[in-house]
Amino acid sequence: MQKEKITSILIGFSFGFLAAAGVFFVPQLFKKKPLTNLPPILNQNQTTPTPAEQVLVLTLPENNQVAREAKITVEGKTKPNSTIVLSTSENDYVVDVDPSGKFEKKIDLTLGPHEIVTTSYLSTGETETVKRIVFYIPEESNVQ
Repeated sequence: MQKEKITSILIGFSFGFLAAAGVFFVPQLFKKKPLTNLPPILNQNQTTPTPAEQVLVLTLPENNQVAREAKITVEGKTKPNSTIVLSTSENDYVVDVDPSGKFEKKIDLTLGPHEIVTTSYLSTGETETVKRIVFYIPEESNVQ
């Protein structure tokens, strides 16, 4: 009888340990992986550029824009041969830049506020980041 109690306790502790380890380690398996093959960042202490030397200009969306549709276009201009990375809380996108430096990407929105972070990586190692807040609030149907 005593052996059965000890065996039951050991099995219980084993299952408890496995459950606790699963709760701790499983979420780490699903974390987003960092983007690779991006140009190195040479200067971590960059100052805010003046308009004459701006590397990245966003034309859409406007800051604090209210979107009525679940897709929104992010567009702007940067220097040619740059890499553009768009980040939201849900996804990261690497966007192609045309030879004149223009780029455009449609992204999906879920209900509520979204911070869209756009970063331009130049081949020289320069970077510039612009953040925009967009609120997705769908059009209400005929409520009476």
